[in-house]
Amino acid sequence: MRVNKSLQHMIPLNQSTCHVRNYKVEEALITSINEGDHQKYAPPYGLPELQELILDRFELTGSDAEVLVTDGSTSAIYQAVRYLCHPDVYRPFVDMEPSWGWTKKFTRKRDFQTVPHKIRPEDVPESGLVNICSPQNPTGEKYKITELISIAQECKRKNAWLLYDCAYRDYGDYVPLYKYHPDRTITTFSFSKSVGCMRLGGVICNPDVMREIYSMRPNQLGSSLVAQKGGIAALKTVDQWLPNLLDTTNHNRDWIYRFIPGKYPRPDNGNSVWLELERDSSDVTAEYYSRGILVRDGKYYGKGHGNFIKITTSVPHEWVKKLLTYSQEIM
Repeated sequence: MRVNKSLQHMIPLNQSTCHVRNYKVEEALITSINEGDHQKYAPPYGLPELQELILDRFELTGSDAEVLVTDGSTSAIYQAVRYLCHPDVYRPFVDMEPSWGWTKKFTRKRDFQTVPHKIRPEDVPESGLVNICSPQNPTGEKYKITELISIAQECKRKNAWLLYDCAYRDYGDYVPLYKYHPDRTITTFSFSKSVGCMRLGGVICNPDVMREIYSMRPNQLGSSLVAQKGGIAALKTVDQWLPNLLDTTNHNRDWIYRFIPGKYPRPDNGNSVWLELERDSSDVTAEYYSRGILVRDGKYYGKGHGNFIKITTSVPHEWVKKLLTYSQEIM
């Protein structure tokens, strides 16, 4: 497949990734390259220092939980779902709709139950699988800590698996659900939403499950050593960069609300906004594209979810200003 070279020069407001500069991470990446790490393979499980920092960030230090560093959260979710959804195993799967579609695609299964609201304890199927993402992609729905704990407890009671997608962990309320249901909770995470697109993520689960997931991993040679050094720098300095990231994200969101006409029916608790349109979303997406700006067409998430676009807010404010210069004529 040919890649459109013009995409390299577009303003990417379509991926819900972080583009706010993190100088500590940039310095670590440059140092790592200068030291020749880009020419080395990394340990298959990930650097021990990074694993320890991840456990600390997810409030699991001292538990028996183990970490597998992966090439982004997509790879982490793929490996978890591959383990959970073997073709010979019947396991009902419950997810919120709309949601990031690849989790369901990875299952290759037919037994889906989707709910048009945040998942509740009564939605948990006996011996099934529940997928929780908070804040939810694309709606921005955020689970309260009490809601998350109730779901984990119900999963334990019903012997169900809990796939806890923490890609947007820094934008919502987090609770270590592994502590409530360690036998059947698999946590996945990403660095791309808060730090940058280094293709770095991971899986957290108990040792028995980890052995199975590790044996199926598609990357036998470890994730990028350079990216892992960047991840270490990020986790060592969270208090230095996270407040600025959240301030920037919220400021951009408020600007969009104020200056771009339209309806904003979703809570937008993550790092993007859901803008409901009168015009067809594909036409609006194409017009932004022709002006050098990428936004996410809501049709990406399937049919029947409204006519909307998604706009990333964890970006330099200048990018949002650029968006605004075209929005009045496009809308």
